Amino acid sequence: MTVNELLERALHCSYRQQWDNALEYAQLAVEMAPDNFLAFKRLGLALWHSDRKEEAITMLKKSVELNPEFASAYYNLACFYANEGRKAEMLLHLQKAIDLDEFTDYREMAEEDVDFEGFLDDDDFLEIIGEARKESNKLAEILASGDYGVISQTILQLDQEIPVRAVGWEDYGDDSISELIKNNGVKVSEEALLHLFKVVTFNTSIDYFEGFSALLETLKAKRNGAFDDLLIQAWKGRYEYTDPGHLGSIDYQMLDSIKQLPVEKVAEIALWGLRSHGKDALSDYESLNAIALEKLPELHTLRTELVELIDSYLHGEIYQEEAFDVRQRRIRIALAPPPVEYDSSSGDSWAYEKAALAHFHPANVINAASRLVIQKDLVVVDLVKKDLQKICDFVVDPGLPAELRVSAVKDVIEKVGDKKAIGALTPALHDKSVKLLEVIGEVMHKSDVESKEVRVAVDYLIKEAEREGLDNYDLYDVICALRWFKDERVIEILLSALSKGNEAVRRETLKGLGIQKAVAAIPQIVMQLCEGSPQCVSAAAKCLHEIGGEAWQALEDKSNYEKVLSAAKKHPRWSTEALIYFRHERMNDDLVKLLKKNKEFDAFPYLSRGIAARATESDIPELIKIGLDRYQAENIGGRHFVEIFRSIARKGPVPAHEAVLGEVKQILSDCDKGDLRGFIADLKYDGKYANVSAPSEAERESARRFAEVYAQGLKMIDETQGLSEILFLGDSK
Repeated sequence: MTVNELLERALHCSYRQQWDNALEYAQLAVEMAPDNFLAFKRLGLALWHSDRKEEAITMLKKSVELNPEFASAYYNLACFYANEGRKAEMLLHLQKAIDLDEFTDYREMAEEDVDFEGFLDDDDFLEIIGEARKESNKLAEILASGDYGVISQTILQLDQEIPVRAVGWEDYGDDSISELIKNNGVKVSEEALLHLFKVVTFNTSIDYFEGFSALLETLKAKRNGAFDDLLIQAWKGRYEYTDPGHLGSIDYQMLDSIKQLPVEKVAEIALWGLRSHGKDALSDYESLNAIALEKLPELHTLRTELVELIDSYLHGEIYQEEAFDVRQRRIRIALAPPPVEYDSSSGDSWAYEKAALAHFHPANVINAASRLVIQKDLVVVDLVKKDLQKICDFVVDPGLPAELRVSAVKDVIEKVGDKKAIGALTPALHDKSVKLLEVIGEVMHKSDVESKEVRVAVDYLIKEAEREGLDNYDLYDVICALRWFKDERVIEILLSALSKGNEAVRRETLKGLGIQKAVAAIPQIVMQLCEGSPQCVSAAAKCLHEIGGEAWQALEDKSNYEKVLSAAKKHPRWSTEALIYFRHERMNDDLVKLLKKNKEFDAFPYLSRGIAARATESDIPELIKIGLDRYQAENIGGRHFVEIFRSIARKGPVPAHEAVLGEVKQILSDCDKGDLRGFIADLKYDGKYANVSAPSEAERESARRFAEVYAQGLKMIDETQGLSEILFLGDSK
């Protein structure tokens, strides 16, 4: 193991309070890297919890000697000295930690840390952690007193005699200002509430006040109509000095209240914001704009002003000659959709989605449809199918944003559309959005829908692929779209991209050659398999597998296998996937070795898939050892182990190898019992998500017998109860 791996294991063991193991890993790390300050800190913590106090302090001192700016180690030393009652040294090191790290609030940590509980009344300690704590305690006592006259007077002193930092704005406690306003805000004087409102809204350092919404509602009830102008002025005061796109929690809560104002005031605020901050403010005000354009009377001057201003920001003078209604529709659809009004008291759990499906705004329709089509309720899904033509019309409407049309295809039509609905998308093949052409091409390819319009899309995409000055980012998008269309020219473009594109382009091109079943391209694909970059190696192997026939000869070649195996050892995340498409007698042993050494979580799915296809009962002991080791390293990939074990159980007869079972028993008996319990708990959790296809009845019966034999064989080890069911059975449905 490397030093970093040892330190990770020491840290993981300390989290689980396995201090003997943490001590062993930390000592090894110090021996390997005697100049590593973090290793000495890990060793110091393990020694402290192993009741070797003086040695622990010595190791922490060595840590800060190696790195004099290591604030965390100074803080730990302060904790050690506090436990030892060595006040002067504790104060010195706590102050050092506070001075060195401006990002970690060691004052707050020390105040809540049990190591310092003996000093909470010590004046010297309190002086270090700050006077704010004293102010906070005093304020909390007043807020909990129930004397609302005194409470009101105290609130009036905020940001004056009482500093703002003394208030716990995010505090949920009963003695916090948030709970006071939520539960008893009406008992506080209006003057005090107004002062609190001004403190919060004009102090931009207060970004999160739990009771702010309750404060707004209380003031609204107390001041009636006068509240509207108060809210508007406060908003303008905050936004005037805020960059667009940098709104905080308080701002969004104020915006929610502004949405409830009369629509004319909503429109006026939107216009003010757009004029004061320009085009950049469009995203901040998009919900207010949508509400204004939804509810203002058609001939209202504010509607006209808003449309003209937004149109100029979005499109300049492009559409100035168009009819106002046409320009307004384009803008309303380009903006965020307005809230959907529906009867929330109807008892219909799908009332919102039904209202959204009937709404004018395509985003509301498409978003509602995407939520409905994933339901198991066929009646609910039928609601979407009835509106499928309307959603198809959105896809072919060039006036809608391309992202919205892509969403309609991917999130709705691909899931529930039949060949007729997918065929209705063909007019959109004339579109100039490469991403839209990609998703339509993919859904048509997968549904085997053909269209004469394909040639139009291919013409455009080829023109884009050959455009002068095309960079790799744009070429990538073009290749991802072009590969789905059957046309005699596509393979030629793909081969061209394979020779000139970057790694990502070549990877997607290889996927395209597989989709096209490009037999003529086999030599170029094999070259990428043996000499390409890691991402291209895996894509080439998959491509050859999909082409089939003579392409499989390259996957049976031993020299090709050795080259890919070498790449997989260096780049497991990418190249490991390529191995699973080969046919080689050493495959399983090599995959197990890679699994044991693999440090990249992304490689687990491919390793497990390959091992699951070939592993037998004799592999179980080694896999158990790897699993336990991965658990210690906090990198288990549990669901992938489960897939392997369940595949083994479902492939064969009742296990007859007593020697294998005996080896498993020995491994489990010798391991740390805490590790074993944790290992089984993680496998149980991960096993719920294991991607194992529904087996036949014969496979289910084989798995049941397999699990029974292992359960019987391991019954003397208390910690293994349930392990065999988790590993070998899973969901019996």
